[in-house]
Amino acid sequence: MEFGHRLCRAFETYLLIHDAPSLSFEWVWNLIHSIAYNDELYLAECAGCSAYYVQDAYALDHRTCPTCEIELHAPRRAAVQLAAGT
Repeated sequence: MEFGHRLCRAFETYLLIHDAPSLSFEWVWNLIHSIAYNDELYLAECAGCSAYYVQDAYALDHRTCPTCEIELHAPRRAAVQLAAGT
Protein backbone atom coordinates (compact mmCIF):
# COMPACT_ATOMS: atom_id res chain seq x y z
CA MET A 1 0.00 0.00 0.00
CA GLU A 2 2.83 2.37 0.89
CA PHE A 3 4.45 1.78 -2.52
CA GLY A 4 1.24 2.87 -4.26
CA HIS A 5 1.01 6.05 -2.20
CA ARG A 6 4.66 6.91 -2.86
CA LEU A 7 4.24 6.31 -6.59
CA CYS A 8 1.13 8.54 -6.67
CA ARG A 9 2.96 11.32 -4.81
CA ALA A 10 5.94 11.02 -7.15
CA PHE A 11 3.69 11.19 -10.22
CA GLU A 12 1.83 14.22 -8.83
CA THR A 13 5.19 15.93 -8.28
CA TYR A 14 6.19 15.07 -11.86
CA LEU A 15 2.97 16.68 -13.12
CA LEU A 16 3.68 19.84 -11.10
CA ILE A 17 7.23 20.13 -12.42
CA HIS A 18 6.46 19.60 -16.13
CA ASP A 19 4.08 21.88 -18.04
CA ALA A 20 3.51 19.31 -20.79
CA PRO A 21 4.19 15.89 -19.23
CA SER A 22 5.07 13.16 -21.71
CA LEU A 23 4.37 10.21 -19.40
CA SER A 24 0.97 9.01 -18.29
CA PHE A 25 0.44 7.26 -14.97
CA GLU A 26 0.04 3.96 -16.82
CA TRP A 27 3.41 4.37 -18.55
CA VAL A 28 5.05 5.19 -15.23
CA TRP A 29 3.46 2.11 -13.63
CA ASN A 30 4.72 -0.14 -16.46
CA LEU A 31 8.17 1.45 -16.34
CA ILE A 32 8.48 0.87 -12.59
CA HIS A 33 7.43 -2.77 -12.96
CA SER A 34 9.82 -3.38 -15.87
CA ILE A 35 12.70 -1.98 -13.87
CA ALA A 36 11.69 -3.84 -10.70
CA TYR A 37 11.55 -7.20 -12.48
CA ASN A 38 14.86 -6.48 -14.24
CA ASP A 39 13.72 -8.43 -17.29
CA GLU A 40 13.59 -5.82 -20.06
CA LEU A 41 14.80 -2.60 -18.45
CA TYR A 42 17.24 -1.84 -15.67
CA LEU A 43 18.94 1.13 -14.05
CA ALA A 44 22.49 1.49 -15.34
CA GLU A 45 25.17 3.81 -14.00
CA CYS A 46 26.97 6.14 -16.40
CA ALA A 47 30.75 5.70 -16.44
CA GLY A 48 31.22 9.41 -17.17
CA CYS A 49 29.02 11.21 -14.65
CA SER A 50 27.77 8.41 -12.34
CA ALA A 51 24.13 9.28 -13.09
CA TYR A 52 21.59 6.48 -13.32
CA TYR A 53 19.59 6.00 -16.50
CA VAL A 54 17.08 3.45 -17.80
CA GLN A 55 18.74 0.93 -20.13
CA ASP A 56 17.22 -1.72 -22.39
CA ALA A 57 18.53 -5.10 -21.20
CA TYR A 58 18.79 -6.41 -24.78
CA ALA A 59 20.56 -3.39 -26.31
CA LEU A 60 24.26 -2.66 -26.40
CA ASP A 61 25.22 -0.58 -23.40
CA HIS A 62 28.29 1.60 -23.62
CA ARG A 63 27.75 2.75 -20.00
CA THR A 64 27.00 6.28 -21.21
CA CYS A 65 23.86 8.14 -20.14
CA PRO A 66 21.86 10.08 -22.76
CA THR A 67 23.20 13.43 -21.54
CA CYS A 68 26.84 12.36 -21.84
CA GLU A 69 26.06 10.73 -25.21
CA ILE A 70 24.73 14.05 -26.54
CA GLU A 71 27.77 15.93 -25.22
CA LEU A 72 30.10 13.33 -26.71
CA HIS A 73 28.62 13.73 -30.19
CA ALA A 74 28.00 17.50 -30.09
CA PRO A 75 31.37 18.49 -31.67
CA ARG A 76 30.84 15.99 -34.51
CA ARG A 77 27.28 17.18 -35.08
CA ALA A 78 28.47 20.80 -35.23
CA ALA A 79 31.17 19.90 -37.78
CA VAL A 80 28.64 18.12 -39.98
CA GLN A 81 26.31 21.14 -39.85
CA LEU A 82 29.18 23.48 -40.77
CA ALA A 83 30.13 21.29 -43.71
CA ALA A 84 26.49 21.24 -44.87
CA GLY A 85 26.27 25.01 -44.60
CA THR A 86 23.43 25.08 -42.08
